[in-house]
Amino acid sequence: MYFNYGKSKQGLLALLLIVSSLLPVKMAWAIAPSITSISPASGRAGSPITITGTGFATSASKNYAIFSGNALQVPTVATAKSLTLTVPDNAQSGPITVISNSVASNPSKANFTVIPEIIGFSPSSLYAGQLLNITGYSFSPTLSNNTVTFSGNVTAVPVSSTTSSLSVIVPMGAQSGPISVSTAGNASQASTNSLTIACSADQIQSMLDSGSTPLNVYNTCGQSTSNLYGRNYGGGIIAYLNPVDGSGLVAAPIDYYYAMWGAYNVKVQGTQSGIGTGKSNTDIILNIAGTPGVGQTYAAYLSKTQNYNNYTDWFLPSIDELTQIVTNLKLVWEVPLKQTGAGCVYQEGHFVPYLVSGYQSSTVPQVKGWADRFESLNYECGMSSQPNVLVRNYPSAVRLARYFSNTSELKITAFSPSQQIVGGSLTITGTGFSPNASQNIVQFSGGAVTIPVSASATKLKVQIPAGAESGAISVFSNGVQSKPSSQSLTIETH
Repeated sequence: MYFNYGKSKQGLLALLLIVSSLLPVKMAWAIAPSITSISPASGRAGSPITITGTGFATSASKNYAIFSGNALQVPTVATAKSLTLTVPDNAQSGPITVISNSVASNPSKANFTVIPEIIGFSPSSLYAGQLLNITGYSFSPTLSNNTVTFSGNVTAVPVSSTTSSLSVIVPMGAQSGPISVSTAGNASQASTNSLTIACSADQIQSMLDSGSTPLNVYNTCGQSTSNLYGRNYGGGIIAYLNPVDGSGLVAAPIDYYYAMWGAYNVKVQGTQSGIGTGKSNTDIILNIAGTPGVGQTYAAYLSKTQNYNNYTDWFLPSIDELTQIVTNLKLVWEVPLKQTGAGCVYQEGHFVPYLVSGYQSSTVPQVKGWADRFESLNYECGMSSQPNVLVRNYPSAVRLARYFSNTSELKITAFSPSQQIVGGSLTITGTGFSPNASQNIVQFSGGAVTIPVSASATKLKVQIPAGAESGAISVFSNGVQSKPSSQSLTIETH
């Protein structure tokens, strides 16, 4: 059993008077008890301890041990020199006082350390920013004395606390797993049950649609990239996230089939394989190969010139980017063509092997200088003289890609006024703009562009340049392009 007698001297005195009225021994005849040691020096609620000293009552019911936190416990076994008892539920770390025969000892010289204990928590599944309620023993009623540690070694201070309950907001970066509580530096054992940090597919998509970056969603929803892959974002679907800096790739959700690698009879050099090189690779190929003839195209040119979902900064991914796209979106490398013969199909004026189409990348391999294959190209149709080579006129699928960064999605939400003259001022509001004005470019219908005169992450102010025509506007920020505005600007003429 235990009682709460309050923290004041008057409360202690009242308790002693109550105890003395219940005991037949008079206070004047009693010998003051004395505490010499406590063993063990720490324990959690319910664990046994032994207090040694002198002057204890030999009847267990005539002794009371008072712990910090005003928790009182009656021993189970008593002698004149020792008391055996269990740590009460709401005990706090600090000295212990013993009352024997209605007389109180001085507080123990050594503090007894109470280790907090978690009984349970609810809900069992949630995501960062939501409230978690923890029940247990020996928490501190002082908020700052409690720390909750989540898997991933992320900590948070509760927003409310009692000795038996804590409420804490799950921090960003928390991962699924057990939790623990530290009270005044004394850590509990990890919880028996694991907390699940997760978001539903609908919750993830809603966060992305509301302007959260993929990295924010990653940190909010248990740090799982697989939960993000395939979600709509930035004109495509998320195919890769770097959880360190928040950069990544979106891919178009559809394939463009049977595009040749192209660049015939020219030597392409300078392309790279790493993540972040696909866009520059594509530009290198276009600069060397140029514009295809009427009715013709090739993989890099097809990627660069697409206007898909109102984005025009697509490119042909590098081989490492393509690996991430195919792996994370679980694409099938082999794209079936219509079979017209035993093992070969007739496509684009020649026979090619069946089921070896794959995807084109912008990385020029060292094998031949124009191929990009993960799988062997067989010899049955005479298309190649060595394995792992895709000849330039071999048709393969193209999956467009574009980059994103750890900023809110670049988006124009409005501008004012809706009618303005050339040279007039225009204020554009949205998300994902660079606060550095020089890192933003505003493009008007007709192709005229200008750099803002001032900028923040959500607002740009520009002067309308000569050549601007009525129509939608778009913004380029740090190399990323927004969708065209949903409203049209009217350029007034005199």
